[in-house]
Amino acid sequence: MRKKKHITAVDIRSFGAGTNLVFNIFLLIFSLSCLFPFFFIIVVSLTQEADITLYGYQFWPKHWTMASYQHLSNSGSQVFHAFGVTVFVTVVGTVINAMCSSTYAYAISRRDFAFAKFFTFLLCCRCCLHLEWCRNT
Repeated sequence: MRKKKHITAVDIRSFGAGTNLVFNIFLLIFSLSCLFPFFFIIVVSLTQEADITLYGYQFWPKHWTMASYQHLSNSGSQVFHAFGVTVFVTVVGTVINAMCSSTYAYAISRRDFAFAKFFTFLLCCRCCLHLEWCRNT
């Protein structure tokens, strides 16, 4: 009498070797395509400005320079001021957005609010229909 083969849940959900290889190649290509822009930004920042003007953006520059980083270190106060403005605008915008969203959500959650259905409909329309669709530019 032949013995039954025991099948586990792992056996059912596992892929074959060829499929696993295809998935690994796909994930490798995808991860490299995600990392490429960051590497490219660093390489372009280390390229001479004249080379960018003459040859355009290249993956490997002809002449390397640290001039852009020297310029950043020379204008450090301006960079810190710009960073401070960015942080301020982000924090204030987040606080204002949280206040407006929570008051709107509180108002439409009240059962005794007369226009709750209308404002809920407006919110759903705003979420589904973006304003970019309606522009004529």
